[in-house]
Amino acid sequence: MGDTRNLVIPYMPLDGSSPGKAKYSKRVFTLSEKAALIKCSETERLSVKELTERFKCGKTAVYDILKRKSEILEQCLLGAGSRKRKFRKTGNEEVNKAVWQWFVEAKSNNFNVTGPLLQAQAKLAAEHLGKTDFKASNGWLDSFRTRHSISFKQRSSEATQVCPVTHTEWDEYSEK
Repeated sequence: MGDTRNLVIPYMPLDGSSPGKAKYSKRVFTLSEKAALIKCSETERLSVKELTERFKCGKTAVYDILKRKSEILEQCLLGAGSRKRKFRKTGNEEVNKAVWQWFVEAKSNNFNVTGPLLQAQAKLAAEHLGKTDFKASNGWLDSFRTRHSISFKQRSSEATQVCPVTHTEWDEYSEK
């Protein structure tokens, strides 16, 4: 046998991973974090490895997010909030889209929207679209509110009495 005093044994971690590779636990991204990852990928032209290091996640998660970037960005534009779960199809996408468009228009006109009013609007939209099996239940309302980050908080009476002023009117007023 030879001299064993100068024998070098390579280091192997106990968890079985390779010594030079960073190990990240499974991570669930919020919608805004996914959008930030997509933005970094496009603007800074970062590689997948650099994105995994910056966002502390695995490369598969980065690939999945980049593969579904159009869907993710569309959800951001629709105001889907910052939920962490996957986008699930409900079977009532047409009704949900019609009610969401009505909701956005109603809120832009300072209309006070309540839960029962949303449910009634959903029933009307379902009838108009020919969906006979749709029920605007409390469960549907909760899911719709969660999906679009809607809360029914009481607005102060002063906020509803404010007259909206256009930028040009404000500029004319401030110059006087």
